[in-house]
Amino acid sequence: METSKEKVIEYYEEATKDYEFWSKNYNMHFGLTRWNIFNREKMLQKMNKEVLNNANMIDNNGHFLDVGCGCGATLRQGCKLNSSSNFTGVTLSKWQVEKGMSLMNQEGINNGVLETQDYHKLNFANTSFNGAYALESICHSNNRLKVLKEVSRVLKPQSKFVIADGFIKVNPNNTNAIFKRSYKMLCNGWALPNLPNIYELNNQLGLVGFVIDEVKDISWQIAPSVFHSPMVIMKYLLFAAFGKAPLKKQNINNLKGSFVALFMGLQRSKFSYYMITCTKQ
Repeated sequence: METSKEKVIEYYEEATKDYEFWSKNYNMHFGLTRWNIFNREKMLQKMNKEVLNNANMIDNNGHFLDVGCGCGATLRQGCKLNSSSNFTGVTLSKWQVEKGMSLMNQEGINNGVLETQDYHKLNFANTSFNGAYALESICHSNNRLKVLKEVSRVLKPQSKFVIADGFIKVNPNNTNAIFKRSYKMLCNGWALPNLPNIYELNNQLGLVGFVIDEVKDISWQIAPSVFHSPMVIMKYLLFAAFGKAPLKKQNINNLKGSFVALFMGLQRSKFSYYMITCTKQ
């Protein structure tokens, strides 16, 4: 499957507001937890902090990059945790930039900025940043090697880069019919060309100048937040029934993708959620 730039923009322009049902702060990803399985917002914030910490963005000063920032929830948390540093996020969606900047203004954040940019061709000079992360964002790319090259280009040597995302571990064409159908529904629902293959992406990181420090399977740690999906879907449908939420084609696809993610997460031999930490050489 191919996902055009226009399709990704359409998805986020139409469906981003749906995420307010998932997170009041517009965290557009899954959460991380060991014990607190009921407070979804805390799980989402814990994921943010883990990513920021692994990327050395909490205790070090510098200029840091969010590769595919959405409305900037992770970035805003980073700005608060490290007020002496600057954070820049890029997204294709102008709506997300406007919403994210509005939220930053409301929260009194002045060390962060969101920009409308394509992460396949970043408008930054070489070695501009001291660290970067991609939290459930490069899954939308149909040329992930190009994204990794760009991130490597704009990072200073010895900077950390963290990727947290869902990864396929097999060729979907070689799986059973139920998995194939679920996989296709997930990709269509969330405007993904496909899910990244963990082995392929790890190899690509090496090709563009990164040394992998850790590849950690955190599937069980995000599972509690994934199990929140049916409840959020039911809430959204209830609001939609009373005209309090839109129910256009993209909203329906987003709901389908969220539901199928629950099934996909149970297929551990085929799919896992990883956090990859690597260093630019």
